[in-house]
Amino acid sequence: MRILAEYQNFQRDPPEGCKVMFVDSLFHWEAIMIGPQSSPYAGGVFLLDIHFSDQHPFKAPKVTFQTKVYHPNIDRQGGLCLETSWRPIMTILHILLVIYARFNDPDPDDPIDFEIAHIYKTQRTQYEERARVWTKKFATASQISAIDWS
Repeated sequence: MRILAEYQNFQRDPPEGCKVMFVDSLFHWEAIMIGPQSSPYAGGVFLLDIHFSDQHPFKAPKVTFQTKVYHPNIDRQGGLCLETSWRPIMTILHILLVIYARFNDPDPDDPIDFEIAHIYKTQRTQYEERARVWTKKFATASQISAIDWS
């Protein structure tokens, strides 16, 4: 089964600052992602919920941030839009690497949150400060302390 193979490959060679685990089935994972040091999300610990369809890989997984994130490509409920860019050849590792890259390089020209995208484009310093404040307020390690990541 492809999902199991993706999981095993991820565990064998995880990207820096990212870890995944099963929640209650092969089709439901959680991930933690550490904000890149070169971004306003530095030091943040972000929890993501990942649901795979029984049609995977032909349907994109649903990835939702459980941690509040101030970002133009993430909605206020933590949602991401993967459906339009998803291709069956992609893996969850690829998706998580794209999400991680967006911490350093948001795409304000393809936003989910238009207000944050506007601030990013017109008041970059204000955007970065708000992202840092939200990271300090919401993306702390204590959020995930109850999860057994061993």
